Amino acid sequence: MKELFICLDPGDLEESFLPQYARRAEEKGLDYVETTALGRRVRLDLDEVRQIERDINSQIYARDFMLIDQSDMIISFVPTLADGRAAISSGVERELQHAHEAAKEVYVIWAAKQTPSVFVTQTATKVFADTTDALEFFKTRGYVEEQGPSDKT
Repeated sequence: MKELFICLDPGDLEESFLPQYARRAEEKGLDYVETTALGRRVRLDLDEVRQIERDINSQIYARDFMLIDQSDMIISFVPTLADGRAAISSGVERELQHAHEAAKEVYVIWAAKQTPSVFVTQTATKVFADTTDALEFFKTRGYVEEQGPSDKT
C-alpha cells in the first residue's frame, strides 16, 4: 500500500519506545537510558525520561487523531499473530472509531483467521481478507490505476 498511497504509519514514530527503554533500564538498575537520536548514541537521565512519559503518550495520542483528521481515507492492516489471532490493539479500534465518526472512508485489511469484532466491522467502510482483495477494490474505485506491462519501471 505504501507504494500506491501516501501512508502515515504511527508505528514508525520512535518516541513511543522511550518509556519502554526507561522501564528496562530501571529493571537493570541503571540511572540512564541509552538510545539513538539523529544518528548519534545519546544517554538520557532515567528520572527525566520517567517525568515526561505522560507528555510523550499524550503527544502520540493527539498526533494519531490529528493524522486521521488530515487524511482522505484510512487503511488499517491488522496482521495475524503466530497463533492465528488478530494483532489488534485497543488503540487501533479507537482510531477506526475516530475515523468513522469523522466521516472518513475506513478500510481494514483483516488477515487473521478469527472474525473481526463488531467494533471493527461497524466502523469500517469495508473489510478485506488480504491486500490482494483490497488492491482490486481500490482499482475498481479508481483509487489505484491499472498498470500495463509498459508502465512498470
